[in-house]
Amino acid sequence: MVAEVAHLLARDAAPEKIRALIRTTISEIETAFTTIDHLQARTRLAVTLSLLEGSPQQASPRYGRVIAALRAEMNKLDVDDRHYWISTFYTLLMSTSSIHPKGNAGHLDD
Repeated sequence: MVAEVAHLLARDAAPEKIRALIRTTISEIETAFTTIDHLQARTRLAVTLSLLEGSPQQASPRYGRVIAALRAEMNKLDVDDRHYWISTFYTLLMSTSSIHPKGNAGHLDD
């Protein structure tokens, strides 16, 4: 019972830690490469896919250092939670100019 409670407490603390790591990782990406708005689509995808690699040795040499802490923390999560945070990370890497037109697709202007 105590182990279950400890596991639930650790799981509840994980989202805030991952949010902080996502912010830090995005800042490091902007420092190492360019601003998020200027990242090419294939770069955004490559960085995000690097989070799916299981171990640091499997990670892309180009992006591995920048995402190492975030990947290590995400690897502690179960698969569904990991995929949720990876998709959140990818969304945050998208430029605002590419998000807004797609978000309004299908809506008619009055």
